[in-house]
Amino acid sequence: KILAEIYNYAQVWNAATGEKLYGLVGLTGWIEGSVFSPDGSKILTRGGERRANVWDATTGLKLFDLVYHPDTVLSASFSPDGKKILTGSRGYLDRETPGAKVSDAATGSLLYTIKAQGDSIRSAKFSPDGTKVVIASEILRMYKTGEPTPSFPSEECPAEVWLLPPDEL
Repeated sequence: KILAEIYNYAQVWNAATGEKLYGLVGLTGWIEGSVFSPDGSKILTRGGERRANVWDATTGLKLFDLVYHPDTVLSASFSPDGKKILTGSRGYLDRETPGAKVSDAATGSLLYTIKAQGDSIRSAKFSPDGTKVVIASEILRMYKTGEPTPSFPSEECPAEVWLLPPDEL
């Protein structure tokens, strides 16, 4: 399947035949990015209105919203096992520290917040083995999954985060 999105409109297409399968039902606001879950059963979209949304990849029906951010969600991804969702946004959570949110991918329940440095979380990803989270704002930090404080020294970095193969982390 392929998801094509523009502003507040998204459609899923059959990649092999080019046939339009369905549109995302209940979409509000605009979409700035999307990703399928590792098993292909869900679609995660991110964008305006301070939210990310999770959709059923078979029907296009909205499963739930993740509304935990102070501004536009700039990054959203599934953990490698598909059980968690990591989101990061522009702006501050408490007027001092921006944060990434880790949620349960089955229910949308907020599991925990990881505080970060800088003015916005531009990219946030799980490591390939799911044990670490890499967050990029103006400073790159790596966290062990489930821990709210950095596990490794910080480095100044560009906004994008590139994950290495598991044996290089």
